[in-house]
Amino acid sequence: MTQPERPVNRRSENPRRVVGGHRLRRADSFGPWPWPAEGWLTIAAPSSADEESEGLAYARSGQIAALTIEPGIATTKVQGRLPRPHAVEIAWPILEEAVIDAVVAGLAADAAASASVLLGDVPRLVGELFERAGRPFLPEPKLPPTIRCSCGRPTGCRHMVATALVLQERIASDPWSLLRLRGLVREDLQDRVRLLRRSASEAAAPPKELAPGSPLPASIESFWRPGPAIAELASMPPAEHAPMALLRRLGPSPLDGRFPLVGLLASAYETIAQEGRSLAATGDDEPLALDAPSQRSDAVAAVELSEPVARPAPAPRSLGRAVAKRKAAPKREL
Repeated sequence: MTQPERPVNRRSENPRRVVGGHRLRRADSFGPWPWPAEGWLTIAAPSSADEESEGLAYARSGQIAALTIEPGIATTKVQGRLPRPHAVEIAWPILEEAVIDAVVAGLAADAAASASVLLGDVPRLVGELFERAGRPFLPEPKLPPTIRCSCGRPTGCRHMVATALVLQERIASDPWSLLRLRGLVREDLQDRVRLLRRSASEAAAPPKELAPGSPLPASIESFWRPGPAIAELASMPPAEHAPMALLRRLGPSPLDGRFPLVGLLASAYETIAQEGRSLAATGDDEPLALDAPSQRSDAVAAVELSEPVARPAPAPRSLGRAVAKRKAAPKREL
């Protein structure tokens, strides 16, 4: 008598599920990536089509249990079929101090690039400065990062592919993580660029020579009045500045509401600036009639809608009226 076939246990063929793992969100995973998240998949070098497809499935299903990026090394924990996850390391030597000084000096010399860095962006000039200093900013064959996996394969395993894909997407959303891997921490780089630009501006500015003033008793009547130089302010060109620099520096607002607070403030600031420029051009000093609904700007109306309406407090009741009302009420029989 033949025994019935046992059902095949399919659970062993799939990796163990990870709760809250790092998941690949990009649909076109093997297509072109934006700068500076280019070339990271080449360091994994899938050994076969199966390893490539399984590595992509690992990345999309969130099998990356942990991802850490530190100066010189990025590590992940990739959960596979075994109880313990595999450890993947991507090592890339941090930059020498001379290279960092060259990168900081190049950023400080460019006003637009330094302003972009201080506002939290990573301009393409950073990659060019790396190349000028003889250090690649992106992975390339002549000086690639070193990748290792605890599974024992020299290269091309599914764990490396999943790590490279997730790390590539992290760099695409946060380019500062790539700079951190090369040894450039965001706060340190911003402080060094700011300090170097301040030192350069102070060294370039000639010392101001103050004109000798008249004795105080002779100018006591006009001491608190503005001099003729204040009229030159109206004809001076506006200084170059990044639009909404303070709002961009502060970042997204943590407050929840019907409308985004940062966008509302930006619209309100722009509306106020336009009204001020129009008043300065026409010479009209009359204040805006904000009571008229037709003259309110959209930004002001949006701000009013996003803020809670303050209801008037009820008027306090008169003590004498309350006592008289209590005396007039019929008494209850006990």
